[in-house]
Amino acid sequence: NLALELTATAPTPYDRARAIESYLRTFPYTLDLPIPPSDRDVVDYFLFDLRRGYCDYYATAMVVLARAAGLPARLVVGYFTGTYDPTNGRYVVTEADAHSWVEIYFPGIGWVEFEPTAGRPPIERPAETPPVVPPELESLSAQPAAGRPPPAPLWWPAVMLGLALLGLTGVGWSVADGWRLRHLPPTATVATLYHRLYRHGRRLKVLQQEGDTPYEFADSLARHITQLAQSESQRRLLLPALQEVRRLVELYVRTCYSSRPPSSAERTHALRGWRRLRWRLWLAWGFSLGHKQA
Repeated sequence: NLALELTATAPTPYDRARAIESYLRTFPYTLDLPIPPSDRDVVDYFLFDLRRGYCDYYATAMVVLARAAGLPARLVVGYFTGTYDPTNGRYVVTEADAHSWVEIYFPGIGWVEFEPTAGRPPIERPAETPPVVPPELESLSAQPAAGRPPPAPLWWPAVMLGLALLGLTGVGWSVADGWRLRHLPPTATVATLYHRLYRHGRRLKVLQQEGDTPYEFADSLARHITQLAQSESQRRLLLPALQEVRRLVELYVRTCYSSRPPSSAERTHALRGWRRLRWRLWLAWGFSLGHKQA
């Protein structure tokens, strides 16, 4: 009944999850607790009698409430990020940083973490800014063909003109896209490059699971590229991509989870690496088509 009451006006599954999370975060956080009665369900006792607790209580209660509201939910146990040591560039994680939180599954997205514990800061989810189309691209957008095909004598010039326009469009898009990526914040540039790498992985039919981490995705992509490189010439062309993939993924993970964002110099280095990696990924896609035909 409490789960339905909390989520009655929530229009989406994500809103239902946030409503439950927000409600639990109103409970005071404390480690000074009595032992739960042996004849009581712990979640019921926490929600309706104790109404205070630490991470295990909050997370367990949110999982039960989320499932009661029709949301696939699971309990996650691990460690908080600890204390950052700027001198040595690392996090110091101790036993006191042990923590429990919640993940809820959304179709098409995967498992998303939630933080119902009042003693921890809420998870910030900055809205992803949609890519901006530079004015240079607007003038290069393809126009629909109209009318009947040109007479036979003009067929070859028309083809040449079409290829020239296609080439100019590609060059213009590449220049405009490179300009945009160079002027985005470094974190946005790194995230954009990783998402493009992920799309290449889907194009190559790389085996992936919904909950794969970026490192697991990188390993799957590396195995797939290695399998495609059957001849010596193909290995020379494709295998350098493995190190470039790893560097980009490591930078992306650091961008997501570290307090030290990428610098402008690292953004420039990532863009240079992406230019090398991109054509290798297109080559891999071409080789994969050749394998299918064979």
